[in-house]
Amino acid sequence: MLSDPTQLSAELASLIRVFIALHHNEPFLLVGKTPTPLSSILLSTFVWSNDVHVVYADPSTFTAFPGWPLRNLLAAIAYVRKDLENAKFVCYRSGSVPSVIMHLGWEASGIISTAAVGWERVKGSLSPAFIDLRGSLDPLKLMDFSAELNLRLIRWRLVPSINLQRFSNLKCLILGAGTLGCNVARSLLGWGVKNFTFVDNARISYSNVDLKKYTFRYWNCIPALLYPQSVRMLSDPTQLSAELASLIRVFIALHHNEPFLLVGKTPTPLSSILLSTFVWSNDVHVVYADPSTFTAFSWMAIKDL
Repeated sequence: MLSDPTQLSAELASLIRVFIALHHNEPFLLVGKTPTPLSSILLSTFVWSNDVHVVYADPSTFTAFPGWPLRNLLAAIAYVRKDLENAKFVCYRSGSVPSVIMHLGWEASGIISTAAVGWERVKGSLSPAFIDLRGSLDPLKLMDFSAELNLRLIRWRLVPSINLQRFSNLKCLILGAGTLGCNVARSLLGWGVKNFTFVDNARISYSNVDLKKYTFRYWNCIPALLYPQSVRMLSDPTQLSAELASLIRVFIALHHNEPFLLVGKTPTPLSSILLSTFVWSNDVHVVYADPSTFTAFSWMAIKDL
């Protein structure tokens, strides 16, 4: 370092802030107050003077110490410009750390390697290294981990042989989204089951909104046209949609299949291929339907079998 770092003036700092944004945080040359591409140093017509500054985005949080990107930048300039022995660098920083100008020098006769600092070879080529931080920062991942933590404690203290991955991979088919269907689905969520397929074509009435069926609300019974446009989405008269919406509010990482079989009061014949796909694609079958719905589903199964 040929001189102590000097802090940028407010005018120059605001000017460089605009140039940094225009260059997408990539290094560039500042000749006087005019930005110039860094590749200009390769031109034979480019004259390096005292007004030339190399500007780069510096991640350092210490005023007198530049960040690691300066090492590669300085080495690249010294490698392509053998005639230079010093240069002025503008370490631009955002936030409370002040940006500074550093006048650095080096020995032109020294051996400069082409290897870059901070890169590692991936499958033989130089490429940046990435770290997946979703497990620590993603709210969905954090919620999923916290919900599974209770099951891990059960395995650790009570049942060491329990296979939690088996619960997570289970696909559960629930016939009927009434009182029992709602409570069973909620209980299965607590055991790590995330894949559900519901079958129900009933509509919610006022008698369904009670303390037993906690997933249904008053607004599910009222026609959507009676609501203003801003809250019309809350009104859904089908038990199936209300059940799915309620479970997603409890556990947002829930995986549910779109229901392609809606059983009503009148039986509707189905092909054996469709029926087999519907039943055999799930590992667990839970029937909590009213007699008419269960009879309709049984009639369809017997008809094709």
